[in-house]
Parts: sequence; structure tokens; C-alpha cells
Amino acid sequence: MNIVICDDEKHTIRDIQQECMHFIRSEDHIDCFSSSKELKKWLVTDRPSVELFILDIEMPEMNGLQLKELITELYRDTNIVFLTIHKEMMEKAFGKKVIGFLKKEDYRQYLGKLIEEVRTEIERDTTVQIQEGKVVHNLPRQKILSVCAERIYSMVTLVSMYNQDWNLLETSCEMYRISLNQWEDVLDTENFFRINRSCIIHFMYVKTITDKVIMENGETYNISAGKRTALKKAYHDYCEKMARCL
Repeated sequence: MNIVICDDEKHTIRDIQQECMHFIRSEDHIDCFSSSKELKKWLVTDRPSVELFILDIEMPEMNGLQLKELITELYRDTNIVFLTIHKEMMEKAFGKKVIGFLKKEDYRQYLGKLIEEVRTEIERDTTVQIQEGKVVHNLPRQKILSVCAERIYSMVTLVSMYNQDWNLLETSCEMYRISLNQWEDVLDTENFFRINRSCIIHFMYVKTITDKVIMENGETYNISAGKRTALKKAYHDYCEKMARCL
């Protein structure tokens, strides 16, 4: 696991790093930054693999909320924990990748628990296994953006990468002779939702939900009238699960 700590107070960075050392393994790595602009430069230039960001909310140059927006653009699979003494900032800081808020005066009680939760999520099985006749397909769960019915086939949209501007997703499509009901049986309901008779979407890639669902790659899907209330509740539950306040 790769962890990044960013705080403008060097003694706080040192204390957090020492606390993290109680919970990391020999293969884990910690990078520390006292300048949010230096962190931004490193992320944009090197695009390193990072599983957990520990960020101060209040920082000069770029604050934690601005860093969150950048991280959200650059990373699909990562987690953000905010350190703060400003409770009033928490509402603005919520987001799909924000998994917790820690108070600076007592973060030691909870930091180890969050690190272990992230590790468990990383290590859990992330492959969807589904059968097409006698052939068994294994697809990466995190990369499935949507599954849509196309007559007797289903079209799976998979996320490949961001484009060169890192602000749009690049996707590819694969066709299978598999019913949407089969997909619904193997895709977990916490992260996926069938929004109409012919489409299942992945909450991870939802940009906005209004009278339609707009995904981060620009695709738009209609919502069945009878599904709208349940969809909004399920998406709210998903966002709440991804943004716990400790």
C-alpha cells in the first residue's frame, strides 16, 4: 500500500508518519509533503500509484478541498482521509473518495482502523465471474462502468484510462451473449443498480443524477419512472458509505 501525507505543519507530518508505521507492512511506502503545490506537481508529473491520501483541509497555496478535486480527476481507485480542526469544513469535503475525517487532537484512535479498512478493500476479490454458455469470463469489477442489453446480447462498457487531459474517461465495449438478469445476479447491489429494463450502472462512475443518469464518460441513461426514488436512495447510501465521518 502506498500512502501520501500532506500537511503544512512538519511536526504533524512527522507524528502521522510515526503513527502509520505501527500499521504498515514492509512492502508499504509513505511519501510526505509539507507543500500542497509540490504534491500537485508530483501527482500530475509522475502519476504515482496511491491507495491512501491523508490530507490537512486548511493549507496555504492549495487547500485539501482543491487537492481532493485534483485527486478525483486523476485517480479511480484511491481513498482520502481529511485531518482537520475545522468541523465546519467537513460538509464541503465530502465526496465519493473521502472515507473519513479525523480530528487532529485524537486521530491516533482511528487512523490504524482506516488503514486496515483500506488494506482489506484492496485485498478483497475484485473480479466478476460470469458464464457465457460453457465459457467463464472474469472481468475487473472496478472497471465496469455499465452493462446494457442489446437484444440477446449485453454490452459491457469498461473503463480503460483517462485521456491525455485527464479529465475524461476512455472506455471500450465488449459484447456477450449473457442476459441482464445474469449480470444482476453477479454484480453487488451496493455498487451497481439496474436503472431501467435494459441498463445497469456502476455508482463509482456516476457524475450526476437528475431525471437521467450522466456518467463520467459523458454517456447518458434514462431512468424508469418506477426506479427513480429507489435509485436516488441507493446512490445516497453509496455516497454515505464512501464518506464516513469519525
